[in-house]
Amino acid sequence: MQTELVENTLLKAIEDFSDSLDTDEKKDIISKKEEIVQMLMKGRFKDLGGIVAMRGFIYQYYVAMYYILEMLHEKKVTWWDCVILEYFDDVTLLSKNKIRFIQVKTVRERSKNKHTPSNFTTREKLSKPKEDKERFNSWVEKIFLNYDFFLEDRIDDGYGANISKDDFQTQFEIVTNSPTVTLDGLDDFTTNVSFSLKRDIQPDNKIKKKILEPVVFKIEDAGHEKSKPIVKEIHFKHFSKKEIDFYLKRLYINQFGSSIELQQDIIAMIKEVLDLKGYRAPSIAEYIFENLFSNVIKRCINDNEQTLRKDDLVIKKDDAVELLKMWKAEIRERLSKESFEDTAYGLFEKACENLKEEIVSDYAKKSIQEDLIETLGWLRETVKNEFEKNPDYCITFLNKLFNTNETLTKRDFESSKNKLFLTESLRYLVTFLSFYSKKHLALRESKLIFHIGESDFIKKANISIYHARNNKTLIESKNRVVTIYNDNIGKLIDEDICCLVIGSEKSSEIGDSSPVASKLLTNYIPEEEPSILTVPDKVYFLNINEFESFLGVLKQSNFRAHNIQDETVLSVWDSELKKMLEKQ
Repeated sequence: MQTELVENTLLKAIEDFSDSLDTDEKKDIISKKEEIVQMLMKGRFKDLGGIVAMRGFIYQYYVAMYYILEMLHEKKVTWWDCVILEYFDDVTLLSKNKIRFIQVKTVRERSKNKHTPSNFTTREKLSKPKEDKERFNSWVEKIFLNYDFFLEDRIDDGYGANISKDDFQTQFEIVTNSPTVTLDGLDDFTTNVSFSLKRDIQPDNKIKKKILEPVVFKIEDAGHEKSKPIVKEIHFKHFSKKEIDFYLKRLYINQFGSSIELQQDIIAMIKEVLDLKGYRAPSIAEYIFENLFSNVIKRCINDNEQTLRKDDLVIKKDDAVELLKMWKAEIRERLSKESFEDTAYGLFEKACENLKEEIVSDYAKKSIQEDLIETLGWLRETVKNEFEKNPDYCITFLNKLFNTNETLTKRDFESSKNKLFLTESLRYLVTFLSFYSKKHLALRESKLIFHIGESDFIKKANISIYHARNNKTLIESKNRVVTIYNDNIGKLIDEDICCLVIGSEKSSEIGDSSPVASKLLTNYIPEEEPSILTVPDKVYFLNINEFESFLGVLKQSNFRAHNIQDETVLSVWDSELKKMLEKQ
C-alpha cells in the first residue's frame, strides 16, 4: 500500500515540477519509476544522486529535514517547535503564536537555467478554475494565500484556542537553489532575514507591481451562443485577507546551496545535534539521515483527503528528539554487529583467543591452565556485559590502556602491533587477577583501567594497567601514571594501588657507549635520563621482571600445588608481591 502511494506521489511530483523538467528528464523518471520508489522507501538518498530529474522532489524534503534539525539544535536560535509537511505549504514552521510558510523552488543544478524575478510572479493561465482565487497562482501569490488557508483551517496544532490565529506573528519564505546573482532586483526580499522589512515597499518593486496587476479573462455566456464574451477583471486584494504590504514585508527569499551541499549541511547538523564524534560518526549520521528522509517521505505520501491523517504531517520537537535517539541506538548496535571484526570488541575477542592459546602452550600443568582460562573467561564476560550496555566501552578500554585519553582511530584497531600489545596487556592482567577469588571492574570514570582483586586469605589489590606501546621509556611511562593519579585517580580512591606499567621503550643505552660517542660524534652531549616525578604515597609500581620470574615458576611441570588458589601459593604470592612493588 505504501509503495503504491509513493509511486503516486512520484508521478504527482513530475507534474508539480514540470516547469523545470525537460522531456528527457520526465522519461528518465518514468523509466526508472520502480527503482526510484524502492530507493525512496528505503531512504537511500545516495543512490538517487544520478537521477537529476528528482532534484525538486528530493530537495523539498531536504529543506524540511534541515528545519527539523535546526529546531533541535541547541546552538541555533529557533522559535518553532513543530514542522508541518505539505499541508499549508511545502513546509510550515509553527509555535503557539508564530508561523512561517515555506515554498521550495528549484532549478536544474549545473545548468544555465536559473530563477529570475519573473519566475516568482508569473501566473499560469487557467481556462476553467474551480474558483477565481486560483487565478492568482504565482509563487508569491500562492504562499501569501496559504496564510488565509491557515486562518480558515481547523487543524489541531496542539496549542488549544488560547490565541486567535489573526494574532499569529507571520513569516513567508521561498527557498531556492538559484544563485543570488540571478535574482537581481529582489534585494528587498533576499536580504530580509528578519522577515520584517522596515522600509516601505515602493510601487515599482518588481513583485509588488506584478501582484497588483489584475487578472483579466473572458467568460462565455452559456445562454446566448451569439453574444459577446463578458470580460472580467479581478484583483489580488479581492481575495486576500490583508493588504499587499502585510505579506511583502514578511517575505524572505532564501538561497540554499545545491542538493549535495544541503545533504552535507544536514549530516553535519545531525553530528552536532547528537554530539557524534570519532570514526563512527559519519556512518551514524548517514544512517540517521536516510531514516529521517524516509520518515518525511512516508508522512507525505498520502494525498487522499478521505484517509489523510493531518497529525502524520506534524513533526513535533519532542517526537523528533525521540526518533533521532532511536535511530542512533539502532545504528550503533548494527555497526557493532555487522562490522564485528573491525570493532574494538572484535579486536578484544581476538586478543583473548590468542591469549588462551598462549596459556595452553606456556603452562605445563593443566590445572594451572584451567585457573588462568577461568580468569580469562571472567574478563571476557565482564567486557561483553559492559559492551552490551555501552557500545563504546571497548574503544574506551583501548584508549585508557594505550593513551589514557580518547585519541585512537580505526586505523589503530587494525594495527598488528596494537593487537600484540593488547594480548600482552591482557596476559598480565589475567595472571595477576588469577590469585584472587573475587574480581571486580572498578573506577570506570578514571583515566586508567582499574580492577579489584579480593581473597579470603590475602590482602585486597587495586590494579591499574598502562601499556606504553614502545612510545615512552619506563620513567616517562611511570611519570604519565603519576600525573594521571594526581589529576584524576587520587580524587576517586583513597587506597593503595598497584600499577602495571608495561611496553616501555627499550633504552638505546647510548650512555653506556659515551666514551666512544664522545670521540666519534660531533658536538656530542650525553642525553640526560628524565627524572621520575614524586610518587604519591599510595601508588606502587609492579616490577614486571620479578613478576615474570614468579610466573616462570607456575609454568613448570613440577609445580607442586594443584592450583593457583592453593593457600600455600597465595601465601607465597602475598609475601613476594610486597617485594615486587616499587616506589620508583
